[in-house]
Amino acid sequence: MVINDVIINCVILEQYLILLPNQTGDSITKLLNPADPQDVPRAIELIRAVGDLQSLDKSAFNPSQLKTIEALQIIGTLFHAMTEPFVNAELSLLEQMTYLSEFAHLSLVLYRLNGTSYMSNQLYGDSQVMVKNAFFYLAKQILLDPSQGVFLTLSGDDRLENLFGRVRMQGAHNCSVDLKTLMDRLAAAMDLCVSTHHGIRDTVD
Repeated sequence: MVINDVIINCVILEQYLILLPNQTGDSITKLLNPADPQDVPRAIELIRAVGDLQSLDKSAFNPSQLKTIEALQIIGTLFHAMTEPFVNAELSLLEQMTYLSEFAHLSLVLYRLNGTSYMSNQLYGDSQVMVKNAFFYLAKQILLDPSQGVFLTLSGDDRLENLFGRVRMQGAHNCSVDLKTLMDRLAAAMDLCVSTHHGIRDTVD
């Protein structure tokens, strides 16, 4: 990742994360070199640690270090705005949406300045769509029923994927469906979803 002509890599992160009061050499090694590359909680922990770099005192840095830490603090601000709406249960909905808007606008500026050296086209598009979907979700709920709550954790596609999995499961080796079969399988899948919600065993006999 390149920010303001500064290359941000594992070596740079290791040099500056160690300055945080809650980090040690061992903890940073585990964050930057996880045993499981798909360890999502560890990845979130790393993102939040980079976000903590916003609070570092810059007064003791030389000019070269100052340029690097300023780039890191920009990334820290970006990461903080991205994760805070989903990990801080104390935030109001307005505060959550404000953070997401901050992330989207800051990411746009960084992408315009640094191009794909900042973030790949695909990842940039996906992250902006994530924010757009959150705002669309809020707007649709206000139109449908403003008395109901809006929960960002429900804005993903996990439930749709679960429904698709249950529809697919019913076909076994027969993946193809006509409209009537699809309707029957969707109805059965919805029954399974309701059963699971109420704690009933999620199996098909």
